Order: sequence, then C-alpha cells, then structure tokens
Amino acid sequence: MNLPYTPRERRVIPNWRYYEATLAAGELDNWRIKRVGADSYAIDDYVDLWKEHRSVYRAGDLLSAAITNGKEDMAEVKDAASYILEREDTSTNSLVSSAKKVLGIEMGKTSSEIEIERLKECTATKDIRLFIHNIRQRLQLMPYNPFLYVDLSRAYLLMGQIKKAQEAIEMALHFGASDRFVARSAARFYLHLDDRERAYDIIRAKGAVASDPWLMAAEISINMLRDKSSNYIKKGKDIIESGNCSPFGYTELASSIGTLEFSAGANRKSNKRFRKALIAPNDNSLAQVQWVNSFESLPFKIDKTVQNDYEVRTLEALEKFDFQQAMHEAVSWICDMPFAHKPINVGFDISTIVLGEFALASAIVDVGLRSDESNPSLLNNKAYCAGRAGQLEEAKDAIDKLNNSARKDEYPSLKVCIPATEGLFYYRSHQHEQGANKYKEAISIAKEVADNEGDKTLYKKALLNYCRERLLANDGDAEQIVNEAKAVDIENEKPELKLLLIEVVEEYNKNKHE
Repeated sequence: MNLPYTPRERRVIPNWRYYEATLAAGELDNWRIKRVGADSYAIDDYVDLWKEHRSVYRAGDLLSAAITNGKEDMAEVKDAASYILEREDTSTNSLVSSAKKVLGIEMGKTSSEIEIERLKECTATKDIRLFIHNIRQRLQLMPYNPFLYVDLSRAYLLMGQIKKAQEAIEMALHFGASDRFVARSAARFYLHLDDRERAYDIIRAKGAVASDPWLMAAEISINMLRDKSSNYIKKGKDIIESGNCSPFGYTELASSIGTLEFSAGANRKSNKRFRKALIAPNDNSLAQVQWVNSFESLPFKIDKTVQNDYEVRTLEALEKFDFQQAMHEAVSWICDMPFAHKPINVGFDISTIVLGEFALASAIVDVGLRSDESNPSLLNNKAYCAGRAGQLEEAKDAIDKLNNSARKDEYPSLKVCIPATEGLFYYRSHQHEQGANKYKEAISIAKEVADNEGDKTLYKKALLNYCRERLLANDGDAEQIVNEAKAVDIENEKPELKLLLIEVVEEYNKNKHE
C-alpha cells in the first residue's frame, strides 16, 4: 500500500543547482545592481553556442532549453533537432524523442515511456561519473576553487555517495564559506540530511549574511524550520525598501519575510512583501507565493513566468486537471532537483493516484532512492508501484530493505503500509494465502489505529487494496468482494480512496464480462 505525500509547510530554502546553472539564473549577480529586465525564456546563449560548435551535446542543450521555454518553433531549434535525428545512432533515446517532438514526428511511444526515458537520461550514472571525472581533473589545475567542490558534492549526492558528497561540500566551505553560492548550496545539502543546525551555522558563518539579501532570505527560512526567530527581519525589510537593491536581488528575501508575516496572521504586511517578491521573481519565490495563494487567495494576479519554474507549472497543471501536462512538468522538476523529496513525492502521487502509471512511478522513486537509499517511505512506495507494475524482483528487494531499515519508526503509517505492500507482493507472486494473511494483518492494525485515533483512512485504504487484489486473483466470491468494497464510506474522503473504489468496481465489471 502506497504512502501518499503529506506536504510540509513550504519555506524559501535555497535551491541547489550546478554553478553554471545558478550563474545563468542570475542568482549570483551583485544585488546592488539594477537587474535589467529580460525575457526569462530567452535562449539566445544556447543558440549562439550551437552555432559556434555544432555537436550532439550542444544540440541537446538547445532542445532542452527550447522545450522548457516554449521556443520549439525557432529555426535554429528545428535545425538542431534535425541534426540529432541525422545522428540517431550516436544520440540518446531522450534526445531523439525530444528532436521528434520538436519536428512533430510520431514517436510510437506512450507518454509514460517517454517520461521514463527522460528520467533515466537526466540521472544517467555514466553521465554523472563523467561529470565527476571532469571536475576532478579541473581540481588538479584549480585545487582551491570552492565552486568545483560544490558541483562535485552535488554530483556525488546524485550517485548516493553521501560521505564523498559531504567531504566535497566541507572542502568548498573551507575555501569559500562566505561566498553566496557555496553557503546556500552547503546549507541546502545539510537540510537534505535533515541537519538544520549545521545548515543554520553555515549561513551565519563569516558574517556574510549581514550584507547579502540572498543569504538573509535563507537564514530567515532556516530559522522558521528551526522554530526560531531571526535577527535579520528588520534589516531585511530595510534592504527591500531602500531602493539600493534590485527587485531580483531581494525577491527571495521578500517572499521569506512575507511567509513569516503570513504565518503570524499579518496578511496586509505579507501581501505587501509578496507583491515586492513578484516584481522580478525567481522560480523559488514564485513557487512560494503560489503556495501561499493556495491557502488564501491573494489580492493580485500571479501571472509571471520565469526560468526553471517547473514546480509552479506542475501545480498549475494540476489545478487545471491537466494531469498529463502535470506529469510532464513534474518530471522536468525532478530532473532539475533530483535529490529533493518534494518533486519525487508529487510526481509519484500523480503517476499512481491520478494516472495509474506504476512503471513510471517506479522510475520516479528510483531517482529519489539514489540520494536517500534508506528512506522508508520511498522504499515502501517503490515496493508498491513495482509490484503493481509487475516488477516483482524490484518489489521484493525494496521490501527486504524496508524491513531491515532502522528508520521505519519515522513514519507511523508504515505499520499498516508495510504488511499491505507485502500482501500486494504475495498476491502478484500468486501466493494468495500469504497475501491474504498480510492484508488481514494490515487491516487489523489499521482498525486499531482507527479505534484509537478516529481516523479510518488507513483502514479503508487497506481494505480497498485487498479487495482489488482478491478480484485480480479470483480469490473469493467476486460479488461479495465488490459489495464489501462498496460498503466502504468514501463520501467525504480523499480522491485516492474514491479512485481505489473505482479500480475495484472496474476489475469486477471486467471479470463479469469475460
């Protein structure tokens, strides 16, 4: 049984991209300089690089930027797409798919298969290893360059080599602790490890936070995660109102202070900050304002488009019930932040609960497990979606790791989810008696939880999953099983339970007509 994502409160914690991507986003600019307004979706640099050096690598970069930013109709983009197709034998499947998409060529693959290829491509082990090799070669020439160590750390994290990632980030801090890119990246790394105190110490080190609004924004948000107050609120407000800082330079600071004021119920003040944040937002501040707007409608439009705004686009597509587009944007979000839990969890929920694409869900969870291999929620969800996709060896491997995990107690719901997931595995392995016993165990525990806490969600969910598996396996009287499922009260429940009931009824109807 899958464990759905329960989002925590969103905070404006720093995003972590490689140095060149962060530089291109303008987040390393001098905050005192007025940033000239530019088309957030301009891809001129990619076009110029493609013209200067025609290669599959440059063509791929151009296609990725064009598809992300809605520029597929440019002549240079179509030229790059044709170039890739002419060299299909030496291009990756993902690049070929992108090229065919740009040129409007039928690909003969489902959207789910295409998204799986995109996930595999953006997290390809061979490419990350090559990147690490290149960084290490550059470090031989520039052994004191902190930016190279930051990029090395991120690459190691994507490989799941946490110890090496930590060693590299500490080297970066040794050579450049006061640098904005280094400090924000290192803080984000330690937040990934759930070490909030270390993240806070890094942002505060060397005193740079007192004069940099980007670090100040991070300090305020990390303190919110720590349930502590910040000493930089007043100074942050002064910077925003001073006229000496560019709107892009203070966008995260404004959204961070605005979130603090919103949490305190000071809506008039928070609205003022959010308006300021939206003058020249980045993807992080824009997503933050959108998150606040989902709780309480803000008295102004949020109609900005910025670089890397995959989170915003995912949630906008969900609001419009355009689930295929939401899935596409979620995969882009995962590829942009493959170590982050939120895009993994959102993508998993869309692919399982909404689309029923369990092979895609399995590929999504694989990305999350790369940088957090012992996460019990991810392991359970891997076993569940792999089982439903018929990937039984992968499901069994995930179950074994989950049962041996020392972190199982982090998620109380797993007391129900684990035996239910094992029940699914046994049913799909044609071991119906063991499957039934595991589901009954899960239902019994869930019933006890419902009696003690008054929440029957887990009980209903386990029961509906059990009914579906029994129908699939012809394990019992079909009419009795479907009636048992229909007796579950889902009137005021989450959509997931309603979809589970639909699955049960559809399976019953299918069996009835066979």
